Amino acid sequence: EKVFAAHGIEASYHPHLGSMAEKPEQIDRLFSVSDIKICPDLAHLAAGGGDPLEIVKKYYDRISFVHLKDLDENGFAPLGTGHVDVEGVLQFLKEKGYAGDYLVEADGFAGDPEEACRTSYRFLQGKLI
Repeated sequence: EKVFAAHGIEASYHPHLGSMAEKPEQIDRLFSVSDIKICPDLAHLAAGGGDPLEIVKKYYDRISFVHLKDLDENGFAPLGTGHVDVEGVLQFLKEKGYAGDYLVEADGFAGDPEEACRTSYRFLQGKLI
């Protein structure tokens, strides 16, 4: 704890497929017995059977930072090419005045990583400010 405090590090839970709490009911159970922060990963929340926007709304006061990732029928995908309501999440966070960090991920994407980055960048233009 002292090391974390000395460096401004804050622990947060990252719901992830294969983790101890990946489904909405598991996430709810964890947060009912802990005050840990959350780092929502939008694609993992969707893959775990949750609605990323609803989970972000529910645990907004606990968000430490946000992993932006999309999901399609083939797996993880560049932003704006899958079925995750990334735009809805961004709009909600913007309306709430969220000033935290975002991390765009393209891990697990089977296509060209440079094109994935370009696609995600174009998708985000004008949506964060």
